[in-house]
Amino acid sequence: AAVAYRFSGIDGGSKNVNQSGRLLAGLKGTTGAWDWETALLLNRSERVETMKGMLYRPTIERIRSENRTLAQTAADPSAYRDVVNEGYAQVSQFDAKASRTLGQLLGGDIGLAFGGEIRQEKLSMTPDYQTQVGNIIGLANSLIDGSRMVKSAFVELRTPFTKNFEMDFAGRYDK
Repeated sequence: AAVAYRFSGIDGGSKNVNQSGRLLAGLKGTTGAWDWETALLLNRSERVETMKGMLYRPTIERIRSENRTLAQTAADPSAYRDVVNEGYAQVSQFDAKASRTLGQLLGGDIGLAFGGEIRQEKLSMTPDYQTQVGNIIGLANSLIDGSRMVKSAFVELRTPFTKNFEMDFAGRYDK
């Protein structure tokens, strides 16, 4: 058996505000025998979550520590509070690649291509301070603040020996 009490008259509900921004710029061209392309990407998403009327543990525990009644506790304006959780995800990326023809085989052009990318990823989730210290009843705490740098490079060589036989050689490095 279980007994529950619902605090009435508390403004409840939640509101999530998500905002995203993206900037992408690139250049493409030819220099001598090389065709090249490069781009810069900046992408960020932010989230603010507001939850209203969450029960505040220090006041609720006064039922036990001060022998308060439920009615006294429910009438106390400090028995509940709004919490605000914030977070974001962000990607900053630069990439470049180039290709050219090195010569001819019976099957067509010999092609060479290489390129690379540098990308920084960031992720942050910051719960309301009262949630972090365990003062909000019914909410778990997940605090995230991290980033990583990703670097990669590639090279490819296309060798069409005949119209029916072609070999491709490729290498890739990722960190």
